[in-house]
Amino acid sequence: MSEIIFLNMADDLHVDGHKAVEALKIKHPDQFSKYRKKRKKQIVEIEMVPFFRAWKAGTGNVADLVKIRKQITEAKTVMLSIHGPMNSVNYGLIRDPQGGGGEQVSYQLLGRLIRALFSAGHCHNFTLVTCFAARSENYAANHNLLANIDWTNSFAYKLFNEITPQREVRMTARIGELSFSTTSGESEVQSELSIQGTIDNAALLAEAGVAESQVWWEKNVSRLMTGDTHQQFVIDMTIAKNQGAAGLVALCSGLIAPDTLIRDNTNQLLRCQNESETDI
Repeated sequence: MSEIIFLNMADDLHVDGHKAVEALKIKHPDQFSKYRKKRKKQIVEIEMVPFFRAWKAGTGNVADLVKIRKQITEAKTVMLSIHGPMNSVNYGLIRDPQGGGGEQVSYQLLGRLIRALFSAGHCHNFTLVTCFAARSENYAANHNLLANIDWTNSFAYKLFNEITPQREVRMTARIGELSFSTTSGESEVQSELSIQGTIDNAALLAEAGVAESQVWWEKNVSRLMTGDTHQQFVIDMTIAKNQGAAGLVALCSGLIAPDTLIRDNTNQLLRCQNESETDI
């Protein structure tokens, strides 16, 4: 039995989700079996994108489905990695490595896939490794104000209701960006304070005056660098701009540097359990 089965649907090249797997191995290292004289993997990663597309097209191999289902049933925890834009409650994304918009996977379709992979009569511990999966349709609202949030329209809740009652699931999802520590393997979740800052920055950049200033800056930055008077100012501004842009990416890379975001690991704001029962 493996500790974790990691279903990697994050991108075509299996890069983003694999970064999370490598971090998780720090917390769940392989164990050596004296009886079998070999190491036993505590985390088994399954590259799901080719399987998903074949299953969706109706050309999948039944033997592959049965094999994955058996691995999932025998695992203590199942993790599924797919990207989640902050402002979407209806789909996850398989990231396009070439920089395109990515492949949208609706919660209905993903629910059908999970039902096919999960065994009936078995309770599955299921973790969505998906940024913003538990965030509601009103994504810009302060989600620390629990009583004001309609959690039932979040991507995670909709997906949960697609899986149950046909399958028994205990599901955990997060409201912010999600990554795993490169030193401990623990999950790290973006705090609400950081999320609100990202939203405010995006609104500011959308203002016409800011856009005009950016155009002027791009046209004149080379000229300002030629003399000593403004050179250090240009360097400082360029560094600040690059650091600010890092927090506004639509999709995380699957592993975020520990100092990039303000983290809050004390709250799991959405945990769905046994059909429609939900604790917040």
